[in-house]
Amino acid sequence: KAARERNGRVTSGLSRMSKLHGLPGSVFRKTRLLLSGIFPHALHAAETSSAPKSVFQRLRSGAANAVECRPKGSSPWLACLLATYRCIDPEFVLIINRIQLCRQVVKELPALSQFFFDGLIAPSQRPGPTRLLVTVLSSIGWSHVGDGAFMDDAGRVFHVCLTPLRH
Repeated sequence: KAARERNGRVTSGLSRMSKLHGLPGSVFRKTRLLLSGIFPHALHAAETSSAPKSVFQRLRSGAANAVECRPKGSSPWLACLLATYRCIDPEFVLIINRIQLCRQVVKELPALSQFFFDGLIAPSQRPGPTRLLVTVLSSIGWSHVGDGAFMDDAGRVFHVCLTPLRH
C-alpha cells in the first residue's frame, strides 16, 4: 500500500513537472517552483521508507526536463546537481529532508536524544527513519562514527544536529 501511494505521488509529480516544462520563465523561477511545490508533494513521507533507485531516476529526469537545463544526450544526474543555483536532485533533497526530520525529533524530544543517537548505531529488523538515514549516507560514502557524527573518506565530518545544512 505504501509503495502504491509513493508511486502515485511520483507519477503526479512527473505530470506536474511536464507542465512546468512548457511554461515560460527563468531557470531560477522554475527551480524555486520545483523545490517548493512539486518535490514536497512527490517526496511526501518518503523520509520514513526506502525507495528504489528507479523512482529517483524518473524524478531526476523529470526535474532536469522541467527546468530545461539539460542539453540532449547529457546526464540528468549532472544536470540536477550542477545546472541550477540549487541542487534539484531528488535523492539529495530527500537526504536533506531526513536530516531535518532527525533534527526535529531531537529538538522536540530532548530527553530522548541519547536514545535517538543510540538508534543510529543499533541494528534492527524493522529500520526506521534513523537507520534509513545511516544506510543512505553510508551508500554515498559517509560512515557513522558515533553520537550523530558522520565522516567521509576525505576526513570531513558533519553532525546530524550541530552542523549547519549549508555544510
